[in-house]
This record gives sequence, C-alpha cells and structure tokens, in this order.
Amino acid sequence: MENVILSVIIPIYNTEKYLERCIESVVNQADDSTEIILVNDGSTDGSQKICDKYTCQYENVKLLVKENGGLSSARNYGLTYAQGKYVAFLDSDDMWSSGFIEDFKSYAKTKWDILNFNYCYEKTLNVYKQNGTKNVELYNQNEFIDLFNKNIYGNQICFRIYKRSLFENVTFPLGRYYEDIATFYKLMLKANKILCVDYDYYIYNIINEESITKQVTRKHLEDMLKSTNEMYKGLSDYYNVDGYDLKYLEYNKINLYSYIGLKLMKCNENVDDLKSLVCDYVKKQKVNLIDYKKYQWKKYVALKLLITFGLFK
Repeated sequence: MENVILSVIIPIYNTEKYLERCIESVVNQADDSTEIILVNDGSTDGSQKICDKYTCQYENVKLLVKENGGLSSARNYGLTYAQGKYVAFLDSDDMWSSGFIEDFKSYAKTKWDILNFNYCYEKTLNVYKQNGTKNVELYNQNEFIDLFNKNIYGNQICFRIYKRSLFENVTFPLGRYYEDIATFYKLMLKANKILCVDYDYYIYNIINEESITKQVTRKHLEDMLKSTNEMYKGLSDYYNVDGYDLKYLEYNKINLYSYIGLKLMKCNENVDDLKSLVCDYVKKQKVNLIDYKKYQWKKYVALKLLITFGLFK
C-alpha cells in the first residue's frame, strides 16, 4: 500500500467472541490511507478463520501470524510491518467509535506527536454511552506531563494515536503484564506536542473475563510494581532539576501503589514479600487529600487504614 497515513495494529489471542465486531469497527470507516494489521499471536480458537475472512475481503487488511509471545510481542511485531505516518493500537475485544478515522484526519492537520482521546466502558455486550464535546487542547510536553502526573490523563497505550517515529528505540517489554505503564512515559518524553480531544472514541470492553485487568496473580502484581517503579524513576530522572516540584509525580506513584495494595489482598498466591514492600512505602507517605482528590483517594485511605490497624494481611 502506498500513501498510508494510519496503521492500526490489532494483537489477537483467542478472542473469537469479540474479534469480528472489533475489526468491523475499523474497516467500516477505513479507506486506502488506513492499513489494518491483524497480529494472530498463536490463537487456538477460531480467531484465525475470522482473520482470513477479512484479509480476503479487504486489500488494506494485513495478517501476521506468529507463535504466542504475549501482548508486547504482538505489538512489537506489528510495528515492524507498519507503514503509516501514525500508528494506533486496538485490543481485539474492544472497538472504535464510528467516524473516528474521519475525525483523526481532521486532527492530523494540526502538528502533534500524540493524539490523546477518551474512552467509555462497555459493561454489557453492545451497550455503552459515549460522551464528550470534541473540544481540543494542544499541550507542549511539560504541560501534558504535569497533567499526567496530576492523574488527569492515564498511561493506557490504546487511548492514543502516535507518530510512528516515536517508537524508534522504544519497544514494549517482552513477557510482562502492565506493559503500558513501562512504555507510555517513554513516548511521552519524546513528544513535543500532544493534542487532547474530549470525546470517547475508544469503546473498552470490561465484560471479557479473560482480560488482563481482571487477573490477580503474583506475576501480574509483580509486573505492575516493576513497571510503576520504572516509570517513576524515568520521569523523576528526567525532571530532577532545581525548582521542579515532584510532589504530583510522587502522588501518581502512591496512586498506583494503593491500587496494587488492594489487589494484593485478593491474590490467592503467597505475596507476603510484595505486601511488605507496598506497606513500607505507603506507611512513609503523607498526602494532602485536597491536592490528592483527583487520584484514587478512597483506595489510598482504605489501604492506609488497613495498614494502620494491622488488617493488611
């Protein structure tokens, strides 16, 4: 394909129940300037058959087949074949809003490195409500990172479109869950301009019981801690200059540790060492709850009380 503007990478692993509608949400609005890259990451269900159907039907749909290596591996593999000036990632159990690509082309007339947009939850199959005004704000790197540290914007990879050049020397960490946390901050530090759109273009499926965000195992929680610490170190090293207030970056870390701490209590495996690590960190932290209100303050307060009264077990 020539003159590709946007590459949409869809990693696939055993999601036949949701895959067809996921692909439909893109092909129904894509023209020749958009390529759709399906990466079958060793699926053992009927996902391959669905992929074959779309590659036969649409010239702008590519299929890559590989041995199972996990989400990071599939995304990295898709990136090596992407030709677009911009690249986006769509999980194979989620969907894009109709009209998104047309709006993207309009936004692309402004110079930016990352396009940031909102999402809505699909709590019941095919039932969701989109919100937003489509108002746009263009931020420079420092302005956006300040909003990121204040928890106005998160670190989810799929809720953005990127200039593909940002991925030079940046890859998703292999064999790790919560790879978004370990990757997005690196892209953010390479971006000069970030365009933020107030609209729910991404439809996020939270009814899929196989979703990574539903899993509570030692491996998931270890990886989340590792990614959180990497992100915090990377950002604090970058902004460790005289006069820069790192308070909100620290709040961001407390926010993630509070989430992890409550997840640890739901894990059926032995995670005593991880609990000790989280406990020691949270005990030392003091926050101004007025400043902290945009974070998961209820989770922080709950965890702090559990630790104080010896119930964090």
